[in-house]
Amino acid sequence: LDGTLLETGTEIFYVSSPPCGNSEVKVEIDLGCGTTVTSTATFERICSWWRSMVIYPNPASSYLNIQPDAEKLKTLSATEKSTMKEYEASLYDISGKLLLKGRSNGYRLNLDTRHLKSDYYFIHIKVDGEKEIIKKQVIIKN
Repeated sequence: LDGTLLETGTEIFYVSSPPCGNSEVKVEIDLGCGTTVTSTATFERICSWWRSMVIYPNPASSYLNIQPDAEKLKTLSATEKSTMKEYEASLYDISGKLLLKGRSNGYRLNLDTRHLKSDYYFIHIKVDGEKEIIKKQVIIKN
């Protein structure tokens, strides 16, 4: 292989929705000399439907509400919808101290922020207590 293209071949592209997490793509090229060259690549699919979580109001005073975007929820499979019911949110102050933690009830989660002082905070949302999917700054005005 000296970088010179002698002959073109057939290219086949697949458009699919692999499962969330790590997936592998394998490519095989049959060369004219009878040799087959194989290459493998691994990639991670970040489930974009989690990016459509709605956190409101921002700024908040009494409660901070978290839930999936209703329009995006309509487009999900039953498995994805089931997964979206199970998440937890943690609220941290600007120094990184954990102040509030809650678990979803169905698709919704409400955090009581009435006792917090007016300031900037950070909310982290996790799936199955393991993978952080959203980190967002929120404002509390009390």
